[in-house]
Amino acid sequence: AIMCTIFGLAPAYWCDTLPLNKPVKKNLLEINEFRSLLTAGDTSTMKTLQAVSKFNNIHKWLEMAPKMAYPSSVAFCAWMNTLAMKLTGTKPVNFKKKIPGGKMVSMPRRDVMVYLSYMVTISETMAKSPKNSWTFLTQFKILKEFNIDLHYMAEKF
Repeated sequence: AIMCTIFGLAPAYWCDTLPLNKPVKKNLLEINEFRSLLTAGDTSTMKTLQAVSKFNNIHKWLEMAPKMAYPSSVAFCAWMNTLAMKLTGTKPVNFKKKIPGGKMVSMPRRDVMVYLSYMVTISETMAKSPKNSWTFLTQFKILKEFNIDLHYMAEKF
């Protein structure tokens, strides 16, 4: 999961060049499908946050997210929570440290709400998937906590 988190937002062509084993590359490519969502405000991938409301990928993401491998799911949820912290300036309940770099200040509230709604919807889809059974299996405890934290930050905002 750590490799997926570190390299998860690298461009797909770059992931292919890394000397990593096949399962790790597969996980990187899974996360890479969500790159446009997870790189909010990265001007190299999109001009403004308003572009997110025009995403045509949401249906594809809702279909793909529940099917991701466990390491990809952990990395993806970590990225979504990090982005939620940066967009809202809100921390999860048990997060005691300061948010590194602070809040992204130039984002219109409406755009942040769109991002949060996409992330919460994707996270809920992952949590309710019969494949994952986040509710019943203890191995999914960290994913359940990520989901709870994401909801908390969205509601607090």
